[in-house]
Formats: sequence, structure tokens, C-alpha cells
Amino acid sequence: MESTTGHRMSRGLSHATSAGSAFVDCDEAVELDMIRAQLQEKHRVAELPPWINAAGVQIWSDRRVRVAKLVLTNRFEMLMGLVIACNFCVIVIETDQDGSCFPAYKDNVKACPTSSSKLWWLGGVNFLFLIVYTVEVFLRSYVFRFAFFSG
Repeated sequence: MESTTGHRMSRGLSHATSAGSAFVDCDEAVELDMIRAQLQEKHRVAELPPWINAAGVQIWSDRRVRVAKLVLTNRFEMLMGLVIACNFCVIVIETDQDGSCFPAYKDNVKACPTSSSKLWWLGGVNFLFLIVYTVEVFLRSYVFRFAFFSG
């Protein structure tokens, strides 16, 4: 008397499922192979850069591709992270300076000797941050177009 597992193994079906020791019949094995191939194809297509379509043809202009290659790099992301961290530090300094004016100068913060308005470099640094953030938005909107605004 032959067990079910032995019978299936004698038919040459040794495709194990994700459960481990269970076996599947021939139709299920073919279906699993097709699903696996579809997933591999889907992941291969998903790994293409956005300027290349599924056929492998460049669909963006050369200038847009160059800007995208800059904006999508880890170095650019790290640079913008550094800019954000520096901006955070400047905000902390500015808040600390203005906070030291309270409660003595709560009605007239501009008269406080330690007010952030007395820091000559603060306006220039904040303007520089504004320029950097504006350039980043323009670069990203140029690369991603309407997708940039839709999330």
C-alpha cells in the first residue's frame, strides 16, 4: 500500500510549497512558476528609472534626465538633510535669543539687547535657506512635473 506522498513523489512532483513539507500537484506547480515569473518581471520593470519605459526607451529629454539623476541621488538627499538640520539649528538659536527677552521685554522685543533681530547674520542665512529650498522645489517639480504635487 502506497501513501499519498509516495504516490505523488512517484509521479515526479517534488515542488514544495512555502509550508515546507507539503507537496503540490503538477497544475499548481505550473501556476506557481507562472506567478513567480510574473513577479520577477514586475520587479524588473519597477526597478527601471522613471525616464525609461517598459520597452527600455528613454521617454524624457536629456536635460530632464540629467536633473533627475542629480535630484534622485543619495548625495543630494543627504545634502538637503544637512541643509534642514542647519536650518533647525538656526531656528533654535533664533528662538533662544528671542526667548531670553522674556518677560522683561515682552511688550517690546525689538528693544531687547539679545533679540534675534540684533543678529546681523540671521537675515542672510534665512534668505540663503529660502533660496536653497526654492531651487530644490523647482528642480523636483521639473523632474516629476504634476506627480510632484500629487504626492
